[in-house]
Amino acid sequence: MATSPLSLTSKPPSITRLRHQRPPLTTVRASAATVTTTTGMPDHHHPSLEITGGGADRFLPAFNTLHLPYKPFPIIGWNRHLETIFAAFFRTVPEVKYRRECLRTQDNGTIALDWVYGDHRSLPSDSPILILLPGLTGGSQDSYVKHMLVKAKSKGWRVVVFNSRGCANSPVTTPQLQTASFTADTCHVVDHVSSRYPKASIYAVGWSLGGNILVNYLGRVS
Repeated sequence: MATSPLSLTSKPPSITRLRHQRPPLTTVRASAATVTTTTGMPDHHHPSLEITGGGADRFLPAFNTLHLPYKPFPIIGWNRHLETIFAAFFRTVPEVKYRRECLRTQDNGTIALDWVYGDHRSLPSDSPILILLPGLTGGSQDSYVKHMLVKAKSKGWRVVVFNSRGCANSPVTTPQLQTASFTADTCHVVDHVSSRYPKASIYAVGWSLGGNILVNYLGRVS
């Protein structure tokens, strides 16, 4: 399965398609005021955004607010600690019913995939699939994962949460656990999902450590 990187950000998480034809390689730099394209080496002193893999024409038009100043949410948004505390007490958690599937890896590891219950009967086989990779120690029970899941499901997407080893009450069967450099489980999950739904396009979203794992995976398999 041919893969190559498109784009990934952390806030909000971007959707990365895992199967597509690889375009010519370019590097795009974007700052708060200007956007430039170059085929040379990137200047690491100035750009705040870099996109590689020929995704400039697809993704940069969506960043139509790069020139605008950041305006935090009143009172709460001015302090990151206060924002975190507020969210811990007042964040809503959607009700989602899962159907768990456990995969066994070559090194005897266990991966827990949580599919939305009932989608295997109600959605066509070619529905787009979204794989969610939570952050450090995160899993299908976290509110940010469920909110993304509900949003994607409302658009007719099939969603599956990739719970890393030992997360979301999945059993620990090997010394190997979740790390940003360990991508073997991601390869296993993508291959498993694509073989189960060969007609569907596969996408992925990662948060925090999950985003790092996803970017690492895309870099290794491209």
